[in-house]
Amino acid sequence: MPKARTHEENRLQVCLFCFGKTKTMFFIKEGLKLLVKKHFEYKDEDDRLPAVLCSSCKRDLYRINEKTIRLPKFSELKRIRRCTRSTSNSVCDCYICDLARKPASGNFAKGNILPKRIGILADTTNVQLAEKEKIRCIESRCSYCCSIIGKGLSHKCNLTTRLENLTEYILSVGSKNADQVVSSLLKRKFNEKEIKSTPSISLVQPRGKHLQVTLNQRINDNVKKQFLSADDFLKLQTSLNLSQKKTIAIAAAVRVATKNAKIVEPYLKTDKVSSAPETVAYCTDLEGLIQFIKEKRSLSQYHLKFGIDGGGGFLKICLSIQSTVENEDSRKCKQKFEDGICAKRFKDSGVNKLIILALAPSSQENYENVSQLWSEININNFKGTIATDLKLANILVGIMSHSSNYPCTWCYASKNNLKVCDTYRTIKEKLKSLQPTSSPMAGTYAEKLRKQSSIIIKPNDESQLNSVTKMDIMKKINPLVNSIKINSVKNIKNGGLIVGCNDVEEANKFKELADKELKDYKIKDANKIQPRVRIVGLSEKLNEEEIKQYLLLQNKELICDQATVKIVEIKALKNKDTVYQAVLQTDIITYQKLLKHGFVVIGLDSCKVYDAITVLRCFSCNGFNHDSSVCSKKNDPICPRCAENHSVKDCQSESLKCINCLNLKNKIGVDICHAAWDHDKCQALKNVLGKLKYDVFGLQ
Repeated sequence: MPKARTHEENRLQVCLFCFGKTKTMFFIKEGLKLLVKKHFEYKDEDDRLPAVLCSSCKRDLYRINEKTIRLPKFSELKRIRRCTRSTSNSVCDCYICDLARKPASGNFAKGNILPKRIGILADTTNVQLAEKEKIRCIESRCSYCCSIIGKGLSHKCNLTTRLENLTEYILSVGSKNADQVVSSLLKRKFNEKEIKSTPSISLVQPRGKHLQVTLNQRINDNVKKQFLSADDFLKLQTSLNLSQKKTIAIAAAVRVATKNAKIVEPYLKTDKVSSAPETVAYCTDLEGLIQFIKEKRSLSQYHLKFGIDGGGGFLKICLSIQSTVENEDSRKCKQKFEDGICAKRFKDSGVNKLIILALAPSSQENYENVSQLWSEININNFKGTIATDLKLANILVGIMSHSSNYPCTWCYASKNNLKVCDTYRTIKEKLKSLQPTSSPMAGTYAEKLRKQSSIIIKPNDESQLNSVTKMDIMKKINPLVNSIKINSVKNIKNGGLIVGCNDVEEANKFKELADKELKDYKIKDANKIQPRVRIVGLSEKLNEEEIKQYLLLQNKELICDQATVKIVEIKALKNKDTVYQAVLQTDIITYQKLLKHGFVVIGLDSCKVYDAITVLRCFSCNGFNHDSSVCSKKNDPICPRCAENHSVKDCQSESLKCINCLNLKNKIGVDICHAAWDHDKCQALKNVLGKLKYDVFGLQ
């Protein structure tokens, strides 16, 4: 018979916390000892308590701060008493040794419930643990009804018990897993039935009627999707003569009424991704067509009516040939028996006798499309009337749409007072407006610009506000008292103002008073900014007066205002010393005419004309409208080649990048792979020049 274990050996068989026995035990070393001492006073010298921990209690000890772990009342340790009566041959009968001698399976009850022993981590309330804290053990179940088999447990092995046990077992694994099992079974059931129309099946219940189950169409792949296709809507559109917009509106109404976004086939409305050529059909011999119809209808006197419309996705020009002689057929309202078979005749003005002369698909109602179709058919050679809506009426006569200030097709009535008829629009009046006037200078922009004059007033104190400057001017130079006509006032930096007068005389009068009264201000004339062009191709270097005389003598039709013509600069080309160029400053009208004409004749040289409007650029930051002397990045330059923080002479980069195009707010489609000085590719420079031309010169 084996020798019984001593008390010290039994201390190594029982867990300190759960008083349980496992094959793997861990000694309570320094790290675990510190964790144990946080909950009760543990001493190595106290031989009443076990000296090891099982793996589960060790894990729970490290997770003791989590909310899922509950500690018991440690007062239970006081119940442990060591046996004091012992001999050399006697066996220790203390609580620890008694637990160590018992088999491990005897400490637990059947099933997932609390152990029936008292431990440090055991719950004294003897309630059911959470699912994660339940102690799992092997259960014996019946192979048919799935009931637990054990001593003292009833066993009703029938079909009802089997169904109940299977249901409880599926629910016990979790609601999510139970849903997955049910969905898998339903999918398999539907696939076995091979349902083709309605996705519904009948299921047998344990008691009562069958259960009808209907699934979503997405679950069963074999179920055919039911929706209205694009072909259905095309047939509906054709049969009811609907437009594209009305057809799409009906599809949207069907979705709303059925509360089903998938009831209509997707992509019913498509957008054009790429343009493709469209076929336009039109009549090439209108005179022959009219003669053919005249003979077939036996018309002696007739009237032509041309109709234009853009509905139904097509731009159409139609013809209606109406007889001017009244006959009996046109007066008939109801067919009689004596008229015989097929005696009904359609009216000449009806849609059944309408003839399409031109048909252009996907074409907008604008002047270009209408005029092109009109000229191809050559309608101007025929007399008739035009039937169209007001929009196309304005297009035909060449005026703006009905959202303009004067929308009427027949007169100049204002849109705010269309009840009152104004001056009629006539062809004579149109021709008169197109004829050149005897004095091209009258009322031109150049004349107005030459007449206007401005004065710049700046205070000596640069911190002064613009409002203070205005108060001083009104106090010392009152325009009302001195009868000075001022038409504009603009604030500038450092408290300054730009005062604009109607003409030079008024400006000189204002400047004299300002010089006399405003001693604390700097007063000077504002420089008039005028556009410039570059004339390239002079074979010899001429002086300013000679070039000006040649321009006025040989290019008189291009010069509107001789007083504004000024030669700013004359120099040779960089790559060819024998060819010279001249920079010419002039008025807006002359500037536009020179660029449109493309060249001028000076002496025996035909010189090309280029735009010379420039903008001030900074050599430090490569920005616009300031120079490097006032630039904030004067000491930290930006390279115009690669947009990095170094000067252009230190640049070693092979790739090009423009800092100005890189800083644009809208960079979509903008090429940034170029130098900042590239006039042809720099979009930022083009934007600044365009804004300058529009704001200063009124050019588009």
